[in-house]
Amino acid sequence: MNHQEFIERTGLTPTIEEYKTIEAIYMAAGEMDKDEFCKEFKKCGNSRLVAELFKMVCTLKGQYEERCNEIEDLHEQKNAMVDFLIDRAQAFSDKELLEKASEMAGQKEVIRRRIVKGYNLWSYETEWMLNNIF
Repeated sequence: MNHQEFIERTGLTPTIEEYKTIEAIYMAAGEMDKDEFCKEFKKCGNSRLVAELFKMVCTLKGQYEERCNEIEDLHEQKNAMVDFLIDRAQAFSDKELLEKASEMAGQKEVIRRRIVKGYNLWSYETEWMLNNIF
């Protein structure tokens, strides 16, 4: 919805700056269509309560996006650590390092990564595949 559409639907004439806020509220309103939003905005759009709730929604949305970014970063770090453990386990024939990688990513994923890296599977991995995949 643009500024002119809002004016036509509500009869209100917000400034461009005010409309930017209205548009942000409209975008945050979810599945409401233009007409429904404008009808509701006419009823309570200038409410201080609506303004405060919108600020809170914006704050929470920002925090949510930050947490999502942190989760994505941690996931990438975990994947890098799993690959490091797989490589070290291979280099030193260390079953404990491979088990730690499996705790972090799951046995199936560790086996998949080892195959992709061209590593020969150890006997217990082959046995795991026979028991769990086939």
